[in-house]
Amino acid sequence: MYFLYCIKQVCFSEVIIHKMKEKRATKAVMQAVDKLYGHVPAFGDVFDEDTFYLFAGIFTLFSFVAAFVASRYITLKQKD
Repeated sequence: MYFLYCIKQVCFSEVIIHKMKEKRATKAVMQAVDKLYGHVPAFGDVFDEDTFYLFAGIFTLFSFVAAFVASRYITLKQKD
């Protein structure tokens, strides 16, 4: 019985250690995200209404052009 208790205790301590490592990893990731977030400008700093519509239009146009060019080189074949 003592042997089973020790096995359970070891497994439990391994779970605790694993969770502590996950917390440290999560904390490191959150710190990295916060640091990156501080360096990226806000949406309002980059765009006003006119420049946003201009960007959206040009992005849409280039998306259609890229799809058209890709369709010339990529062919889909049906499996029979």
